[in-house]
Amino acid sequence: MTQRLEFSLDKKTRDDAVKGLAKFLRTTSNKPMSDLEMAKLWKGIFYCFWLSDKPLVQQELAASLADLLLTMTSSPASFHFLRGFWEAMVREWSGLDYLRSVANNVLDMKLTSMGS
Repeated sequence: MTQRLEFSLDKKTRDDAVKGLAKFLRTTSNKPMSDLEMAKLWKGIFYCFWLSDKPLVQQELAASLADLLLTMTSSPASFHFLRGFWEAMVREWSGLDYLRSVANNVLDMKLTSMGS
């Protein structure tokens, strides 16, 4: 699943992968994911977002990714997912150019508002 997220240039494939991720998170949110698994998941999500180049596509994808928090059935799983996001941002931020950092700010705001 992470590879489908990470390496897809096609919007439909990315959208299908995000839907699959939502189903996966919904069905496994009661089983804790290891920190390494979460890091791998967020690396895939990060590059999925990286490959979405148009602003409207980025905004739609940011909203879909933020909505993933609502699909999880346990609060600890949601917090772990959110922590994985912030760890990925810290790890990957220095590699972003200006335009990508602006796009990632949209994702930051969406996830932060959902996590509040």
